[in-house]
Amino acid sequence: GIPDLRLLIEAKFIGAKTNVGEIQEGILADIPGYLSASSSFESVVVFVYDHGQKLRDARKFIEDLRTVEGIVDVIVVPGIEAGA
Repeated sequence: GIPDLRLLIEAKFIGAKTNVGEIQEGILADIPGYLSASSSFESVVVFVYDHGQKLRDARKFIEDLRTVEGIVDVIVVPGIEAGA
């Protein structure tokens, strides 16, 4: 977290065996606790490293998470293929 900005950064890793739906559900489940009244944070940036290249088109994933109150941005970085 960055206390001066009242911002948390949630980082997720998508591997070859990762279920993307479970990643998204986990993020959604975490947000209320991160931004509760007892928390000193008021916004979250979600950073996802897609090593498993499961998000060939990440637009829907990003758009869905951006609609959640408190999530100010979603950044998805595609993984690099082996041998590339």
